Amino acid sequence: KTVIVVDKLTGEGDSFNRQAVDGINLAKDSFNISSEIKEANSDEDFSTILDDLKDNTNLVIGIGYKPEDSIIAAAQKHPNVEFITVDCVYNGELENV
Repeated sequence: KTVIVVDKLTGEGDSFNRQAVDGINLAKDSFNISSEIKEANSDEDFSTILDDLKDNTNLVIGIGYKPEDSIIAAAQKHPNVEFITVDCVYNGELENV
């Protein structure tokens, strides 16, 4: 299962997030993958969302710079899950990011 984590989709100024959601929905339909979109209502929500990963999650995609720290923390806790960060700077210390 793929989980995509985005900042709240407000409709204004969120075209980057909206494109990511549209892309995962297209992949879901085209390749019959299981996916879930998680929206953070605040910066603190990213940690909560990523702490609650289910056992069947094998890929997490964090969109934007806001979830970066939470992605790194979750990657340390879940070494068997692959993580992708989009629009972040990461030093590459963890093999699953």
